[in-house]
Amino acid sequence: MEPHITIAGNIEEDLNFIEDISKKLISSKKEFKVSLGEVSFSTTYFQSVFVRVRSQASLMQLNMDLKEAFGLDNDVFMPHMSLFYGDHDMDTREKIAKEISSLYGSFMVKEVIIVPSTKNPREWEHLKTISLEN
Repeated sequence: MEPHITIAGNIEEDLNFIEDISKKLISSKKEFKVSLGEVSFSTTYFQSVFVRVRSQASLMQLNMDLKEAFGLDNDVFMPHMSLFYGDHDMDTREKIAKEISSLYGSFMVKEVIIVPSTKNPREWEHLKTISLEN
């Protein structure tokens, strides 16, 4: 598993359709900066241990635009970068989160990658990379 921020997921459409719509929507967006926050953990497999990504307008708008384009529910979007996946007990998750403590910093988002997800992240492969405008 590589570090990533999931912007929209569970899109049940043909891959070519996903690529076409995503390219039209994403390629017109400008690169933007995201900042990392506190390390935390949760009860879910894909958010076992994660670092929060501070909300920022460009990221939130991209999430809303993708949801609208694919007819997805506008449910809660908590930007984060997963650090550790799995069905581990809460004590293990908490211990790992405390050991990492914080990953403060920032980076530029310059591209969006389309990846079909399965339960096993080792099976994930990059299908299409879409660059944002400079």
